[in-house]
Amino acid sequence: MSWDAYNKKRKALKELAEKASELAENKNKTKSSNSKLKNEATKKIKNTTKKTHVGIIISVIIFALIGIGGGIFASHKICENDCFYVIGEKNIELFVGDDFDFKDEGVKIISFGRDISNKVNIKTNLTKDSQGNYVVDTSVEGEYYIIYTIDDIKYGNIQKVRTISILPTESSIDNQSTEVENG
Repeated sequence: MSWDAYNKKRKALKELAEKASELAENKNKTKSSNSKLKNEATKKIKNTTKKTHVGIIISVIIFALIGIGGGIFASHKICENDCFYVIGEKNIELFVGDDFDFKDEGVKIISFGRDISNKVNIKTNLTKDSQGNYVVDTSVEGEYYIIYTIDDIKYGNIQKVRTISILPTESSIDNQSTEVENG
């Protein structure tokens, strides 16, 4: 190999080495540049998240308080007319032999703003006639009852009672006293 050929190869190898070195240097610069950009983006995201995070917490608290307050107000408004009571006389007293035509007026039940009076459960010791009316036997003394209950979340354990008491007359009390004295 001639001296000229040797120098040409050497020069070409030197140029290749320089180019390889440049490429490696550019690659490192790009890595550090990418790393720098990544760090800056991370900082911006963290700063933005921190600022938003406080705002979000305050917003959530405010909306929760408004929701709770609105719920309480709405619940109060819906339930302000709720009731469960016996319509008419709750306790009726009669004497033996009195004429009495009893018509049960029932109860009024409003729960959460809805009238549910037609869903009442009735337990009684009275009998009904052919038309479905309760019959009160006033020929003998005693006590009758009608117990009203409802299967409802608000009034589940509450019952209302109507009592009908058939009391002895004064003459029957006097007769009993005489029998005891003579007995």
